[in-house]
Amino acid sequence: MSDRFLVKIIPPHGNSVYRLEVARRHLYAVFGIVAVVVFVVLSIAVRDVHHLRVVADEQRHQLAEVDQQAKSLDRTLHHIQRQNAEIRRIIGLTPAGQPVSVQAAPRQLSYRGGFETVQMRLAALDRLAGSVGADNRLLRAQALRAAAAREAQAQARARAIAAIPSLMPVDGPIVSGFGYRTYPDREFHDGLDIAANYGTPVEAAADGYVASAGWDGGYGIKVDVDHGNGYHTWYAHLEKTLVRAGQMVKRGEVVGLVGATGFATGPHLHYQLMLDGRAVNPTPFLHGAPQNVIASIK
Repeated sequence: MSDRFLVKIIPPHGNSVYRLEVARRHLYAVFGIVAVVVFVVLSIAVRDVHHLRVVADEQRHQLAEVDQQAKSLDRTLHHIQRQNAEIRRIIGLTPAGQPVSVQAAPRQLSYRGGFETVQMRLAALDRLAGSVGADNRLLRAQALRAAAAREAQAQARARAIAAIPSLMPVDGPIVSGFGYRTYPDREFHDGLDIAANYGTPVEAAADGYVASAGWDGGYGIKVDVDHGNGYHTWYAHLEKTLVRAGQMVKRGEVVGLVGATGFATGPHLHYQLMLDGRAVNPTPFLHGAPQNVIASIK
């Protein structure tokens, strides 16, 4: 058996014949080289395909995690938005716009987008989380301002209530009430006469300032406290005053001592309540401010 191969090449239109003589070993060598090249190329291709599959699996896993993050953040966002809406309702702020879904932007993206898709989904989550944080910070600032305003309003209301006459200025029985009477004179009595011993402390019925303190004709020694809301309280027939005009007084502070000065038949306190310059019955104000008066305070 010959160890050489003869290859003849005959062109279709020509008189020449080409002869190519190849040794068997050379032909085997060529086949071997081709086989090695094919093997190497296939090995590289298989490795690349495996690598791409691993990368694809990793990206699918990452996208699945992002989806879970989106769902979790979406639930958190809606919970925060409900809380914010409730806070706005409580403190009287204008409602915010429609809630934004965290999943809206990420779900428009495909798993086929690769790592860039993952980055876009994460960036969308980050932006939406940032918007929630910004809304929370804004709402917190608004809530603090509203709370401060409510606190100021509550303090103002407390001051207004403290300025409403609401206590018995001296301990003792009421010996002459508000209205018409026949003793000691037939007249309309503009206040209450409360019996008490000489020198018994007389307390201011509410917060205010002393409009006047001194002698006032038939009232004898009298203290007039202006409560700044249309109410004045008069404490008359005192033995002496313990305050001066212009002085601020608190509810329960002693303003004078019981006496019998002026037109008085014995030691007692004439307690008179004035509203906008007109005498009103002090009796409903002796043991706390009337509820209808408190309710009228805004």
